[in-house]
Amino acid sequence: MEMQRKNPFEIALWVLSVVLIVGSVVALYAVASTYFGVSSYSCSGEDVCDEQILSYLYQIVFSAAPGVIASGFGCAAIALGVRAIDINARRRVEHVELAADAGIAETVQDPRPAPVQQIDPSLFMRPRD
Repeated sequence: MEMQRKNPFEIALWVLSVVLIVGSVVALYAVASTYFGVSSYSCSGEDVCDEQILSYLYQIVFSAAPGVIASGFGCAAIALGVRAIDINARRRVEHVELAADAGIAETVQDPRPAPVQQIDPSLFMRPRD
């Protein structure tokens, strides 16, 4: 079996899906592990509290991660569809080549349309009284 060239778009979709899913899960784990251990605010002795950057990170990750994970699964589904279309196209080409080699012309369809036949216009005329 000969080595077939890989589709670069399919490779990009697989890489993107892995990056999206793994990145979101890692971000969720990292944020969730620090969520309970670190206070959201840092207060000084004069009751002046500064909001820490982690509270913004919590909101961004907790709101965006589910959508990013779903997008990663969507990319994987599209990559599977591209692979299925490619496999189906290769099988059709092999089938046509085998039929042509065997001399079976009926299975090989001509992609050109059939010629248009002229219709006699007198068929559509009213009969004369």
